[in-house]
Amino acid sequence: MKIFFNQMITNHIKLRFCSIILCVVSLLVIAHSMYLPAKAWISQQLIAYSWEVTQKTKEASPPWPWADTTAVAKMDIARLNKSMVLLKGTDPTTLAFSAGVMHQYSTLSSNQPFVVAGHRDTHFSFLQNVQMEDVIKLADIDGNTQVYQVESIEIIDSDKTPLLLDMGQPELLLITCYPFNAMRSGGSLRYVVKAKKLKEMLS
Repeated sequence: MKIFFNQMITNHIKLRFCSIILCVVSLLVIAHSMYLPAKAWISQQLIAYSWEVTQKTKEASPPWPWADTTAVAKMDIARLNKSMVLLKGTDPTTLAFSAGVMHQYSTLSSNQPFVVAGHRDTHFSFLQNVQMEDVIKLADIDGNTQVYQVESIEIIDSDKTPLLLDMGQPELLLITCYPFNAMRSGGSLRYVVKAKKLKEMLS
């Protein structure tokens, strides 16, 4: 009888231990699943704040002290109720936090394009909802604004057709990978939204 009770106690302890382990594992899984959304939300708040600081000081301000990028423009698409602060650069680290503007095409100008790239499954997933004649507004750190209207939407194979930019055209190009629902990244197809300038820069 004593052996039987000892066995019961041992089994109970083992069961309780397994339950504790399962609870700990479950909590770790939940914490991990919440980490990325929380990180994304916090980074967006910091980027938005850095944009506000930039607007006040007229000087580029990194969203966090160790960031190697700064907010350079804000893009608004009224029909989609979409607003986004754009960072400078298109390296993987920058694109992990927002859409990025190509360094050599990151200034609103009357004689050169403004080129923005973003990931199809995060910050530029909304491009699939952009339509012809949609109006896009850009504002830079100096308070200048420029208005564009979508004039073409193309799917380009970057291995066969290189994206050629006309330096004499102050157009806006938004670029992401395609298709949007692809299981794997790294393909050669690009979704390119091109918009023509409607208004000169307004300060």
